[in-house]
Amino acid sequence: MKNKVGIIGWVNLGETLGRLLIKAGYQLAISNSTWQETLEEFVESIKGSNSVIVTSDDAVRFGEVCCKTMEKERYILKYQ
Repeated sequence: MKNKVGIIGWVNLGETLGRLLIKAGYQLAISNSTWQETLEEFVESIKGSNSVIVTSDDAVRFGEVCCKTMEKERYILKYQ
């Protein structure tokens, strides 16, 4: 069974971390409030990795680890 990781925030750090984790064999649940088209293109390009686009709540529940890779201010504004 592959290790599972949720990633919240896909720009910059999230994308880099995601690509490295997929190369290492991890299964990802990726959440991002913006750049949805970029996420869909990315997941399409990595077919076979079982990575999926989900909501932030689902990313938290998805795996053993969840990484929040967005700026603190954006996260606080979104979830208040």
